[in-house]
Amino acid sequence: MSLLKRIKVPFWDHRERVAGAEGQQYIFRNKWKMLAAGVCLLTLVPLGVSSGFFYQNSKEQAIQELLQETRVYAADTALDVYMFFKQYIMVLSVLGSMYGREQLARPRVLEEIFANMAKTDDAFIHLDVLGAEGHVLASSCVNTHCIRHQAIEWIDDLHEENFSMGHIAGRDGVRYLFVRVRIVEDDGSFFFLRGLLPSDAISSFLRQLELEDIVDVFIVDSNGNLLTPSYYFGKPGSKAVMPESGDRPTAIMLKNPRADQAGGSILFCGTDFIGHSSMRLGLIVSERNLEIFKGRIRHYIIGLVALSSIFLLLVVFTLVTYVVQKLYQADLRRREYLNQAARTDKLASIGRLAAGVAHEINNPLAIINEKAGLLQDLLRYSDEYREDERLMAITDAIIAAVQRAGIITHRLLGFARQMDTSVQAMDVEHMVREVVGFIRKEAEYKDITIVVDVDEDVPEIVSDRGKLQQILLNLANNAIAAMDRGGRLEITVRNLPDEHAIVLSVRDNGCGISEENQKKVFEPFFSTRTQDGGTGLGLAITYGLVRDLHGSMELESVVGEGTTFTITLPYEIEVEEE
Repeated sequence: MSLLKRIKVPFWDHRERVAGAEGQQYIFRNKWKMLAAGVCLLTLVPLGVSSGFFYQNSKEQAIQELLQETRVYAADTALDVYMFFKQYIMVLSVLGSMYGREQLARPRVLEEIFANMAKTDDAFIHLDVLGAEGHVLASSCVNTHCIRHQAIEWIDDLHEENFSMGHIAGRDGVRYLFVRVRIVEDDGSFFFLRGLLPSDAISSFLRQLELEDIVDVFIVDSNGNLLTPSYYFGKPGSKAVMPESGDRPTAIMLKNPRADQAGGSILFCGTDFIGHSSMRLGLIVSERNLEIFKGRIRHYIIGLVALSSIFLLLVVFTLVTYVVQKLYQADLRRREYLNQAARTDKLASIGRLAAGVAHEINNPLAIINEKAGLLQDLLRYSDEYREDERLMAITDAIIAAVQRAGIITHRLLGFARQMDTSVQAMDVEHMVREVVGFIRKEAEYKDITIVVDVDEDVPEIVSDRGKLQQILLNLANNAIAAMDRGGRLEITVRNLPDEHAIVLSVRDNGCGISEENQKKVFEPFFSTRTQDGGTGLGLAITYGLVRDLHGSMELESVVGEGTTFTITLPYEIEVEEE
């Protein structure tokens, strides 16, 4: 709580005298809240929008990189599948070179070949020997995988290529993959060897290609129908959603048909042709890398936005607090100037009133003074009343009262009169000691010590000597009146070269002035010296004289400890021409 009190700005609890609810009085606090909310909105919203654009752009870039990676996977995997088919092509080439057409056309030879092939798991399951025109010369198969010749719809144009790959459809709807090799004999004639591949060997090989990132590998025909099973698209013969492929490998991002089971909501599907055949290799790349990248970029953006938001909030709160504090200080200065203007206007009004009253009273006072003097002379020259002390005392009291009233009216006129400023260069220390000489007798009567302390570097100033003497004399008289016997009066003069001014202080250790009365001491006719007949015009006149000299006056006082009046005066004043 103490820390909050130390950092709390002055305007936070400042109340205005306005009508309305309690919260409407805290005008500067509400201004701070509105400014802070507005600036935060202007800074954090663009930050959030730019972060969203950055995240979306990074996501699009990551998708493009994964699509490119999928295309590379498709090309490499298609090459691996092509090499898988190539090994069967090499087997057929070796068989054709070893046996020739005449021997291979014999059933016993094919049976021996299949007997040897049965010892391996990846052997052919069906083997045909074809003539140059495409008619079947011989055919044989493994007993466990034997397929009747009539149950196969051969799709084979027997074009003039050394080898080729393709697929055929059985009458039962089953798809088969085959390879065909053109064997050229010594006499220049040729024949073809064609073999069906075992589906188990193909599926096993494709499963071996499913790595950490590749989650599904399959083969489709030119129409997009599956030739091998696919985890995402189903059994052979089913339609697979594949990208349109040209001469180069392609990849697309598509919706996962099995999103409710595995693989996420989207898939990265890539495809490429297997060799020069019409078959295409398809594969599915998991979106795991995309999710990892999205998670990383989210954490990065969240951290960046959090740090940026904290920094922006600190900057915003600091700037808004600074601006509102300046507004608060400007408002305080405005109030001070308004109060000063009101006080000046009040002094001017009272001055005009005092001038009129003083002029109106002076005439009756003059008559009373004249008549009282005449009466006193008559009484003195009359033997009958000369010895009457009571009558003589009455006339003396009347004359004294008239004189006192004349002094008051004179002071009123002096307070109200706008006197022209007569400036001249003067030695401040000499002027101070001259004023001290005027009050020394009264100070000695009350046993008051007067101390004068003037800095050696105090220069001569150009000001009104008479007004400055009157200012100092009024303050010194007030100080002496406020002190009891044995008091101490200090008059100090300091130089302020940076401000081109001097500071004159009058300090006493008298009774002091309460905080309530400090606000009223410069008002005319306000006085706390009711016992010794104070008029309440001394400080009001002094304040006006200080302003005439382009200076300022400050008051510091503690009840029971004393009072200090500090006057700041410029080195030189300029007389304004009317």
